[in-house]
Amino acid sequence: MIRNQKYYFKQGLTYSSSGSKGASFRIFPETYLFSGGGPAVIRNDGTPFDDYYMCAILNGNFASYMLECLNPTVNTTQGDMNRIPFAIPKPQVMAFVSKIAEQCVSIKKHLCTYSLIEQNYIQSPIAPGIAPKEALLNYYNYENALLTQVLINEAVINETVFDIYQLDEHDRQMVIEKEGVPVGSLSVSTVAKASYQQWLSEQDDFKPHADVWAYIEQLPVEDNQTRIDDFDILYQSHNNWEEFCIRHEMNPIEVWYQAREQAVLPAQRSQTLAFELMVDVVRSILAKDDDGIVPIIESTGEEQLVMRIEAELNERGYQPAHMSAIFNLLGMPLDKFLLNRFFQQLSDHLNLFMYLPKTPFIWHISSGEHHALELYVSIYQWSRDNLYRLKSVYAGNRDSALRDRLSALEGQTDANARIEAEEIRLQLRELTDFCAKIDDLLASGYDPKLDDGVGKNIAPLQKRKMLSCEVLNAGQMKKYLNADW
Repeated sequence: MIRNQKYYFKQGLTYSSSGSKGASFRIFPETYLFSGGGPAVIRNDGTPFDDYYMCAILNGNFASYMLECLNPTVNTTQGDMNRIPFAIPKPQVMAFVSKIAEQCVSIKKHLCTYSLIEQNYIQSPIAPGIAPKEALLNYYNYENALLTQVLINEAVINETVFDIYQLDEHDRQMVIEKEGVPVGSLSVSTVAKASYQQWLSEQDDFKPHADVWAYIEQLPVEDNQTRIDDFDILYQSHNNWEEFCIRHEMNPIEVWYQAREQAVLPAQRSQTLAFELMVDVVRSILAKDDDGIVPIIESTGEEQLVMRIEAELNERGYQPAHMSAIFNLLGMPLDKFLLNRFFQQLSDHLNLFMYLPKTPFIWHISSGEHHALELYVSIYQWSRDNLYRLKSVYAGNRDSALRDRLSALEGQTDANARIEAEEIRLQLRELTDFCAKIDDLLASGYDPKLDDGVGKNIAPLQKRKMLSCEVLNAGQMKKYLNADW
């Protein structure tokens, strides 16, 4: 039985029905379906307020306080939602709340254009034509300023909601004691306030509402602010911009100013952004390649990935010195990063929901510890025919090159030549075993289809140890090896 079918494909709000931090509400596009795990809040026809007003109310401290009073568990139910009263203020107040809530959503969507894991990704923050360190500092300053604007907007919304519901001072204090003081309402130094106001006045994308500007003007001033000395942990686990400000009990304007003045590059976040740029570059290279297979090592009959990356970056306008700086951000030489770390980091980076399987869209196929054959493949071009090609072309070329090199080393007596010859013999044996795995895979009827999903397509390769690292756990392997869809 299909329940609530009349609400399908309608815009509204969605939220997670369970979570230790309570419900968090987001705009729900009309092209999506809701479910028990991801319920929706849909306005009835004729409702006098829009989705942004509803989003502002439900994400505010007062609604959070009410929901916890109604249900102190981690599960927010439909019954709890039905008991939340929606006050209808004067039209101009409702329009004001809706407008700044919409701006918050727009800012978050805009920042998503710089994140590879988002559907609306456009470009890396590490732009060409500028030194990577400078590009990152500019981006952090820009991103933090916009996130600060969101937190200031939210502080304004919280106070406006108190007025809408006509809470007296005692009631307001009860909510604040339970939910915490919005960081956007905390004191700020004179110089930080002036610097942030100047930044706001110079940017055109998200102009603050006049009432928000007035709110910033009247923020309490305290020039004796504590100096922050741990910006290096910003963006790490449980340390996003808002959580960092809350932990320091400091207005985000002050935090933004100090971060800008100290010009700290958080190492972990910078490495992640450099990595995302590399993923985008490798993705483009694979998409341009005839068969979506690109070797990491030499002597396969095709240009190595390292050289293709440099060519792709050059085509995008990155200068050689800037390329070197980007590679340094990765934490190890590019060739070693591609061989030893890229695939594992990509699998982890895309694993946004820990209880679901990892779904890398670039696979690192490896013959084993001696690296006889190392290739990246794109799942969008991966097929049974390409598996044949992997053996006949790439493994074949590599085998010929290794045998030629081994012949050239015959008769040489120095230690380095003997060590190299022994390694080549190990590689040839490894390559023979790898080709046998391909034969076994083909004999099993392996015929990957994109619509079958990453799990089903990659499990047979992992079973035969044809990947540089494991992607699926034991339970997932059992499920996908037996999948019959």
